[in-house]
Amino acid sequence: MFSAAARNPAAAYTRVALDTGARYADDHTLIQLLYDEALVQIGIAREAMVHQAPQTKGQAINKATTILVEGLLAALDLEAGGELATNLARLYLYMTEGLVAAHRTNNLEQLAEVRDLLEGLRDAWAQIKPAPRPLKAA
Repeated sequence: MFSAAARNPAAAYTRVALDTGARYADDHTLIQLLYDEALVQIGIAREAMVHQAPQTKGQAINKATTILVEGLLAALDLEAGGELATNLARLYLYMTEGLVAAHRTNNLEQLAEVRDLLEGLRDAWAQIKPAPRPLKAA
């Protein structure tokens, strides 16, 4: 589904300009960081909607959609991931459309729907953390 050979989560993470200690993270952790940062941006957008701060809202929605499209969607390997990757791609696009619509109409409920979907994906992703790889002998 997520293939380091076909799609590079580290490159995707860099493309969406997130600043953390991602340089040393494994692919699984990078995807987790993308989920987490998208949720942070959705939270910022929500607060900006409530406090009528359109510039902040727009920046946060833009960052969240960039993470969804250029990070999470771009990291999918649709060929190797089969139906699961295809369904995730559809869900990422649905969430992107939801963010754009929520931004356009200041719809907090639509924003909450995207947040809830993304939280579910993030939580499921955290449950499948692979076992650490053993260190190679010198």
